[in-house]
Order: sequence, then structure tokens, then C-alpha cells
Amino acid sequence: MKIISILLLAWLFLIFGCAKNNEEKLFPKDNSTTCDTTSVSFSKDVLPVFQSNCSSCHSGSQPINGMDLSSYDGAVKVANGGRLLGAINQQSGYSAMPKDGKLSTCNINKITAWINKGKPNN
Repeated sequence: MKIISILLLAWLFLIFGCAKNNEEKLFPKDNSTTCDTTSVSFSKDVLPVFQSNCSSCHSGSQPINGMDLSSYDGAVKVANGGRLLGAINQQSGYSAMPKDGKLSTCNINKITAWINKGKPNN
């Protein structure tokens, strides 16, 4: 009887433990298909990505490797050499950034679009 009770209890935990999970939370969709890169703005689209993912290392009076992504001028300097796209696309020969993961496809596409449009200060 004790074994049946334990098995029943384990079965209940298994069933109800997964009851609140849903597909959207377990398997988030890649929004790159709905990512608008037609009118990318540095201040609205690019800078917030840098602030959320890069500023802890690449800002301040002594940014790592001299790469300051906290301002337009600093971002342009890093983007001009190709290091920015190489790093965020995690290409061979570049230090993959951010160190703790990867930017979303949409954010990479927005930064790429900003660079391809001449890096406007908007």
C-alpha cells in the first residue's frame, strides 16, 4: 500500500507540475520574421541593445578593449572596423559577444541594418 501511495503521489506531482507550462514559455518563437529593420534608429533600436547587453563591460572611463558602446561616437568607432558585426555574429576570429549568450536574431538584424544604412545618428 505504501508503494502505491508513493507512486500515486509522484504521478500527481508529475501531472500538476507541468500544468502551468505552455508552448510559448517553453519554446519562445524567434521573432526575426516580424523584425522591422526598414527604419532602424540608433537611439530607439541600437543603443537600447547595447545598454541591455554590452554596457556593463563596454562603457565608462575604461571600457574593455577601448570599445565604448555607450554613445553614438563610440559605437561608430567599433562598427567601422568590422569588430562589432564579427563579435555579435560570433564569427571565427572575433571574440563572441555578449559573453553570456547571444543577441536575438532581430537585434543582430537591427544592428546590421543600422550599419548598412551608413550608421545614421538618429
